Amino acid sequence: MSKNKNSSPLGSIYLGLAARLLLVLFLFSLCRILFYAFNAELYPDMTFPHFLKLMAYGFRFDLTALLYVNGLYLVFYILPFKFRYKRIPQIVSNWVFYITNSLALLANCIDFIYFRFTLRRTTWSVFQEFAHDKGNTGLMGRFIIDFWYVALVWIALVVLLVFLYKRVRIGKPLITKNWKFYLVHGLLFPVLFYFSIIGMRGGFFSTRLRPLWISDATEYTNSSVEAGIVLNTPLSICQTFSKEAYKKLDYFKSQKELDNIYSPIHKPLSDTAKFTPKNVVILVLESFSMEYVGAYNKSIPGYKSYTPFLDSLITQSTIFEYSFANGRKTVDQMPSIFASIPSMEEPYVFSIYVNNEITTLPLLLRGKSYTTSFFHGATNGSMGMESFSKTVGFERYYGKTQYNNDADFDGFWGIWDEPFLQFFADKLNTQKQPFLSAVMTVTSHHPFVVPAKYKGKFPKGTMPIHQCIGYTDHALQMFFEKVSKMPWYENTLFVISADHATQGSLPQYRTDAGNFKIPIIFFDPSNPAMKGVIRPQTVQQIDIMPTVLNYLHFDKPYFSFGMDAFAEDPNNKKFAFSYLNGFFMLYQGNYVLETNEEGIKSLYDMKADPLLKKNLKTEMPDKAQEMNAKFKAFLQQYNNHMIDNTMVVK
Repeated sequence: MSKNKNSSPLGSIYLGLAARLLLVLFLFSLCRILFYAFNAELYPDMTFPHFLKLMAYGFRFDLTALLYVNGLYLVFYILPFKFRYKRIPQIVSNWVFYITNSLALLANCIDFIYFRFTLRRTTWSVFQEFAHDKGNTGLMGRFIIDFWYVALVWIALVVLLVFLYKRVRIGKPLITKNWKFYLVHGLLFPVLFYFSIIGMRGGFFSTRLRPLWISDATEYTNSSVEAGIVLNTPLSICQTFSKEAYKKLDYFKSQKELDNIYSPIHKPLSDTAKFTPKNVVILVLESFSMEYVGAYNKSIPGYKSYTPFLDSLITQSTIFEYSFANGRKTVDQMPSIFASIPSMEEPYVFSIYVNNEITTLPLLLRGKSYTTSFFHGATNGSMGMESFSKTVGFERYYGKTQYNNDADFDGFWGIWDEPFLQFFADKLNTQKQPFLSAVMTVTSHHPFVVPAKYKGKFPKGTMPIHQCIGYTDHALQMFFEKVSKMPWYENTLFVISADHATQGSLPQYRTDAGNFKIPIIFFDPSNPAMKGVIRPQTVQQIDIMPTVLNYLHFDKPYFSFGMDAFAEDPNNKKFAFSYLNGFFMLYQGNYVLETNEEGIKSLYDMKADPLLKKNLKTEMPDKAQEMNAKFKAFLQQYNNHMIDNTMVVK
């Protein structure tokens, strides 16, 4: 064996490869530190020793992401051929390395900010979510302007990547004789390939047969939000690129036993009650966390409300002690509210089951001669809202195009809430009764600006969104003042919900449960029994459809994963459901259970312990098992009906 004078200073091509990959691991770890620095307020109880543990656990996920991202580069360097040392292949491989790892670093940098809104590392679905938002090109520029420092951080990381990469040179082969070269490198190839595959699956650290998955991050954390520190964004995107089909579940062998615990089949409440063709108006408010609404927070000392109108409307409405969103993204709300289908690991609208035959509120009410319409002030096609509104059965869609007045365009998302809600009111007054109509607002979203004429009018509070909440609350007041004078008003059920919660400032709204708390309000101006009622029950977005149908005395069986929020529940058997970072959360009464298919993680009493500090899993095993059985029943019904495409009562 002879040594070439131009060989790698590290001794071989393989040590050079290892050094370059270690460089990427170093940069991924640096990104993790920066991720925490940018989002430290989400982790008020973080200690330095615990952070070091999360860093150590994150190395495993970084290694897997590294091998995903650098798969092509890695194969080039372990192939047992001499062309690896040629100048042109080296140049090409260098650029492959720069581009793929720069994009991986960019993904991590984006989540320095975007994580605040979703509390989940970005997945592949984000590309589908914004694929049709061609009209919102100004948003990208605004994000870069508002978060220019993140762009600078990314550029600095890329410069560091290239600089350190060039410090590691790959020289000529150490072995010059062909037969020895191909023998040694031919033997090394399957060994290195094998260890690369093991690394992609998560290494030898796990005793499980399945590969490492993003949901495994919660094993090492005190809360689901902490999984954001352990994970990295490139891995989240890579692992969700190809969506897998659900698996049929058989936790309960008997269908009767399963249905006794939880069934999605709803039957008419009465054989004699006559269907009541009331109008239904559903208002979905962008990013309206429960935290912002004073009526839900009277017990918090020194609390300041940003929604004076909603607070007054709630005194004439029915609300619930615990109300939750079923997702953390805007695209989650439409299937949840109008089809009673919650999002699981990924939004339903991007799942492989999106073309299933489904039961929806618009389709059921169209069967009762309802006129149906959906309004969204954003650019038509934004987030797939227009197309999915047709999927769930809305006959007409009104967006920015139909509004047809760019003088009221906010420059980013769509039409300002106040003029668009006035437009909504005018259109409602022209619709044939009975009607089902829904609107979604847009203003309470980044970049958190209000019309120039309202600057300084609404309290800015402690977060940029607060003045937008005040503005949208004012827009709602103007809307209700207008429609209250219209002839159909008294014959209408109004439902108000948020699409999802957003980043909170109060500690009780930064917990795994608090991250999903939203207002859900039912208001019927003709029904005095609904005035000022706070039900001590749990309600979720997927409950809106069955609640509306039962309120109207819908007289046919139907399919819905939700429950009637108005039905009596003396034993607190109603529940809500959400998913975050690998764990499913089941809310029932005062309790929240965090679990997955492998077992129970925690049980908390949300009333006695609003900050979710005391895990009651071992103290209350019976309660934990009871709630876990409900979760398993829900998951089994969900998966099996999705797979079998049986979400319509024939």
